[in-house]
Parts: sequence; C-alpha cells; structure tokens
Amino acid sequence: MVKKSAYNKFVKKESAKFKQTHPKGTTQERMKLIGAAWAKSPENPKNKPGAKK
Repeated sequence: MVKKSAYNKFVKKESAKFKQTHPKGTTQERMKLIGAAWAKSPENPKNKPGAKK
C-alpha cells in the first residue's frame, strides 16, 4: 500500500467541504480553490517553521 502524501490527505478531507460550499462548481474550479487553500494551510509541510520555500 502506498502512503498518502499530506497533500492527498488534505484534498480528500477538503473536497467534501468544497462540494457543499460550492455545489454547482466544476471539479476543476473546486481543485483550484483547494489548491489555494493548500498553499496557506498549516498542514502543508512548506508552511512549517524552518521549511525551505
């Protein structure tokens, strides 16, 4: 079994939320929103203190 990356876990978790808040949005539109949320998320390893950017 392949270990899921932090991004994949984040997308799975947030996807359901974005489907409810943007029910008429396309998958592409929701993925753009999820990507923007990931860039600012504390779950993103690049946003951890001391991480290289």
